[in-house]
Amino acid sequence: RLQRQKVRLLVAAGVAVLLLACGLLAWRLSVETGKQRSREYERTVVAAAMKLLRGETVLAGIQGNAAEGVSVLPGEYREVLDESGRAAVEDALSDLERAAASLPERFEARYHRGRALLLLGRAPEAVRELDEALRRRPGFAPALVLKAEALDEGEELVGGDEPPALAGDSRGKAWPRARRAMRKWRFE
Repeated sequence: RLQRQKVRLLVAAGVAVLLLACGLLAWRLSVETGKQRSREYERTVVAAAMKLLRGETVLAGIQGNAAEGVSVLPGEYREVLDESGRAAVEDALSDLERAAASLPERFEARYHRGRALLLLGRAPEAVRELDEALRRRPGFAPALVLKAEALDEGEELVGGDEPPALAGDSRGKAWPRARRAMRKWRFE
């Protein structure tokens, strides 16, 4: 009888050790999977940000030249460049949607989605994405500035939000003006 109790105790201890080992392995796998998801998210966001930069550069060049009345390219080439820039932004937008869905608690993909939507002229959607980025990372200055620019483009304010103001700028218009000037390389 004492022998059976010892066997049962050893079996119970073995099962406990086995369960503990399995739990530790599962926890380690979970941590590694989380790290891998995070690395993939970051790679996707960085690649999409580079696509956005390319699209922004192409679109800004076309829009800047058109606004100044300067045209070094025939119309059909400007159209091809415009399509190329828009395609890069749309592609980045798709990648960023995937990234945002994979790690919804992160703010970076939402911020860059706001940039992309603003580049495509979809300011109300951009404001919503930037609000989501700010909900995840309150006070994130680039999102605040970009949101102010989106709101300054004549779109109605969402939820009564006001753009951030600089000292002495009660209407909050200095940030968007500064951003537009920087894009055009005009520092007057």
